[in-house]
Amino acid sequence: MKLIASLLTAATLWFFMFSLWTAPYFNFWVAMTLSAVLLTCMSLFLSPKLSKQFQFTWKAIGVGILSAAILWVIFYLGDFFSNLLFNFARPQVDSIYAMKDGQSRWILALLRSEEHTSELPSHS
Repeated sequence: MKLIASLLTAATLWFFMFSLWTAPYFNFWVAMTLSAVLLTCMSLFLSPKLSKQFQFTWKAIGVGILSAAILWVIFYLGDFFSNLLFNFARPQVDSIYAMKDGQSRWILALLRSEEHTSELPSHS
């Protein structure tokens, strides 16, 4: 039941974030951040033992930084190869990043700090 509730919550949140019907009513970046926070809180609430796995040590911080770097490389390569293989990839990726146009840079910086990645450069 916990899994079904979590999946339904995530699917609902993602629908509101990515649906063309709801796009004019939500700030995408705020919705993404709040969704990530809500799902994280749900996971900690539904699995209390999970919170015991979190530690703030120098080793944990190093692993986090290394993980972020590895993820950035994976996303960079994915972006690069998807542009080579699929002619529709670049416009779709660009349309996602276009959602930030007209937004406050300070708000975006605060909201996106949880993503641990930077934007992928364009290869076109």
